[in-house]
Amino acid sequence: MPRRSDSKKLSVQFHSAGGKLGDEEALEKVRGELRHEARRIKINDKLAMDGEISIVPDVHSLVSNAYFIIDSELRTLRQISSTSYGLDKNQSANFAAIVRSIQTLSNVEKDLRDQNALEALPDAELRKKASEAFLKLDGRIQRTIKEEAGIMAERRAKEAYEKASDDG
Repeated sequence: MPRRSDSKKLSVQFHSAGGKLGDEEALEKVRGELRHEARRIKINDKLAMDGEISIVPDVHSLVSNAYFIIDSELRTLRQISSTSYGLDKNQSANFAAIVRSIQTLSNVEKDLRDQNALEALPDAELRKKASEAFLKLDGRIQRTIKEEAGIMAERRAKEAYEKASDDG
């Protein structure tokens, strides 16, 4: 379970650029205070504070933002086509690119939905689906082996027949 912190302990400090300390000194002072405070927290006592922190965006929000941008572009093109006599060559190419983007986004969204559906399955259900897939794959492999064995037997029979007819 995630650990919760009391927000009353948080404080905000403002440093102006024209103050007594320069920007770099003020930034280093704040970093030092943060390092000192982080070392006091039990979970962070062995954590080195020299690393960089980066935020990875949520894929679902990226897809949602892309849909919003596409929607606004389509509205712009609709307004242009309704006020003029259609779209020119560049605008038509832009429309085609937007349609391709919608198709790509819908494929990404479908793949994400499928991936999340598998991740959310309980272990028993996942094992059941895996065993069903294995049985289907095993059946296909057995059919392929039988077909290949039949083809090889037919080839050997032809070779034996040709050899017997050449000898006789």
